[in-house]
Amino acid sequence: SGVHLLSHPDCTHAMRARALGAIRQAEDTTTEVLNNLLENSKIDAGKLTLNMSAVDVSALLDKLERVYHVQAEARQLQFAVDVAQLSGQPFWLDASRITQMLSNLVSNALKFTTGGEVRVAVAWLSDSAVLSGQGSNVQTDMAQQSYLLFSVSDTGPGISEANQARLFQEYVQIRESGYSHLGTGLGLVVVRKLAHQMGGAAGVRSVEGAGSTFWFTVPTAPVRTAVVLKNTGRTARGARQVTQSP
Repeated sequence: SGVHLLSHPDCTHAMRARALGAIRQAEDTTTEVLNNLLENSKIDAGKLTLNMSAVDVSALLDKLERVYHVQAEARQLQFAVDVAQLSGQPFWLDASRITQMLSNLVSNALKFTTGGEVRVAVAWLSDSAVLSGQGSNVQTDMAQQSYLLFSVSDTGPGISEANQARLFQEYVQIRESGYSHLGTGLGLVVVRKLAHQMGGAAGVRSVEGAGSTFWFTVPTAPVRTAVVLKNTGRTARGARQVTQSP
């Protein structure tokens, strides 16, 4: 095992580095699985609380890039983050949930991509027509709302149309060339459920043999707008703490 290798007298610096990397990745995978199980249980029990705050999305994605850059490099993949449009503008969001959702998508993309790149992007949009190209799962009540569109694209094997319909089902692991059967099958389920809890949507666009783009939307507003809505008592999804009760 990695632990035994670290204590071996013939273990080189490079071998120790690889062993430590494997140990950290195993710890991260275990944490991810437990977090998804816990989050899924909270949502199903109606006890999810969204902790809203002013979030610098650019800083959040910079941190994500630092976390996953090492994994991408180890797999000889390019890892890129595109936040140019936001330029430090804070939004009213649940930072820990957004991070978890993106982590689930990035982790999957890195796991199943053997060459090329994984790219994370975010855009601030208010025109519902832009979503027409994202898939058929967009909720019609999102029209005329301001929202953030997060996406994770990869150059992996792509997913057949038949399997795309099964991706967001609980404990389902697709059996398709280029995909292993590791994990719980809950990562994408949690992404979609959290998106729905926030008033958004989640989906996938993929062409078999040509990569995939997983995306989710979150209705929100820049902090200067969200705070005004909150203080005036107007209903604005994403502008205050939301607690579900059974």
